[in-house]
Amino acid sequence: MFLPTDFFWSWSGEILGEVLYEFKKSGVHGLENGNLLICVTSKGRLSEVDSNGDVVWVYRNPVGTKTYNQFVTEIEILRDNSMFRGEKYHKNYEGFLGKDLSPKGIIEDVNTLSNSCNETLSFMELNYLDKIITFNNPVLNKTISFYEKIENVDILVYNMLGQVILKQTNFKGDKIVIPNLVKGIHFIMIKENGKLQVKKFLVK
Repeated sequence: MFLPTDFFWSWSGEILGEVLYEFKKSGVHGLENGNLLICVTSKGRLSEVDSNGDVVWVYRNPVGTKTYNQFVTEIEILRDNSMFRGEKYHKNYEGFLGKDLSPKGIIEDVNTLSNSCNETLSFMELNYLDKIITFNNPVLNKTISFYEKIENVDILVYNMLGQVILKQTNFKGDKIVIPNLVKGIHFIMIKENGKLQVKKFLVK
């Protein structure tokens, strides 16, 4: 008999707007932080889901008979990026000892954000806002309502694929309406005088 005899966690949520289903093969394993890493083979997709069922991030394997970008459609890629399994290792994993882990660039150098990708992901170099800007979370009625009026800031809103769905410069006000905001997890970046704040928010 194989152990365990029963499951300790079950989830039937959505990833990128569709119910998780895999007709070929897939896998899931627990991470040190308590989250689960899900691999969907036919889509070449990895997703991290926390114990509450919230999707933390999604990444698609860009490698097939050619290099794809993260925004390519399912029809265009047509299972060419299938992957058997995905792993996530802690930075202190013993297999990394003595290895040079400094960034070497990105795999899919095909979008307008590519040139600044490494800089954007380098959290050690970010200069954060002195004052935290708060807003309603979860977001309802496609409207982000700030708890106090803000002025002269640049705002970027991204979906889980990293696509910019709102870009506004020199924003002034206490609320912002985003017509194309859909259900799921998004990110908002607020910039002011070279400093920034990045927050994750849920849209219901």
